[in-house]
Amino acid sequence: MGNKSIQKFFADQNSVIDLSSLGNAKGAKVSLSGPDMNITTPHGSVIIVNGALYSSIKGNNLAVKFKDKTITGAKILGSVDLKDIQLERIDSSLVDSAQVEKKGNGKRRIRRKKRN
Repeated sequence: MGNKSIQKFFADQNSVIDLSSLGNAKGAKVSLSGPDMNITTPHGSVIIVNGALYSSIKGNNLAVKFKDKTITGAKILGSVDLKDIQLERIDSSLVDSAQVEKKGNGKRRIRRKKRN
């Protein structure tokens, strides 16, 4: 592969991403990084920006076209191994909001009125 740069394609729900220059689907390795789908073959690598996100939405029409066939994004997602999902970090605002919700739903203390 040498010193080739990684190509980026921006996807939406109706995209057909043409990766026929990367060869056949059989040799492709797919990994996910957040909402993006990374596809690597012996001929190169691409990042489909928002590819995983749009592929996970019901009714999407995202497809990836290889030299030998075209595969839907949903089918590609279904074949990704858990070890190929790259969760490098979780956004701290998501963690913070979950913490606040958890505290808000905890046991409430009942104040007793003082008797005079």
